[in-house]
Parts: sequence; structure tokens; C-alpha cells
Amino acid sequence: MPKEKLKQSLNRLNEEINQLPDQADNHRTQLKTLHKQASAFLADNAEDQPDHLPLLDEFREMAQRLELSHPDLTDGINQVLNALSNMGI
Repeated sequence: MPKEKLKQSLNRLNEEINQLPDQADNHRTQLKTLHKQASAFLADNAEDQPDHLPLLDEFREMAQRLELSHPDLTDGINQVLNALSNMGI
């Protein structure tokens, strides 16, 4: 169930990323990279590996940077972080 929640959260985040305006291309590129890393994490069943901490930190930093300018996107990032937390990560 937690993996399914993460998958749903990643899908929602991808939708939010695709709705970013052209002016936010730098953020879009960074978010797509994070999305790709999180998707690979999910596919590899990597919750047992300790290298997930940088990914979490990058998501947190991105959420802080986008909090005021893109609140819906920040909400999507926070859902991914919550799903990862529910997986014990």
C-alpha cells in the first residue's frame, strides 16, 4: 500500500510539473530529475538502501524554494515526501 501511495504521489507531481509555465523551465528540469530518481527508487525496491537520504533532502529543498511561487507543486512534493516517510524512509 505505501508503494502505491508513492506511485500516486509521483503521478500527481508529474502532472504539476507539466503545468509549470515556460518561465520555470529550470525548476521543471530539476523536478523531472528528482521525479526520475524517485521513480527509479520505487522500481528498484530501494527502501533498504541508505542512499535515499540525498533524494529526500533534494525534495525538501525544492519544496522550500517553490513554496511561495508554486503552492500546488509544493503540495505535490510534500505528498511524495509523506509517501516516502510512510514507507519508513
